[in-house]
Amino acid sequence: MKYKNSLSTPLGYMRAITSDDGICRLVWQQHPFKDPDNPNHVSRETISELEAYFSGTLSQFEIP
Repeated sequence: MKYKNSLSTPLGYMRAITSDDGICRLVWQQHPFKDPDNPNHVSRETISELEAYFSGTLSQFEIP
């Protein structure tokens, strides 16, 4: 099963597409996503790491 979680960034909107094993894809677009998020622990951690990256507190990602 695929999961998804979104984030508004300085570059536009990003969505992490994940499985239970890790990130499958990172989607980027200029407008908000229309369909709702369906997060799991991996997609939430991916978004958390992206937020830290954009705030300048993370330079190396840990998510598989």
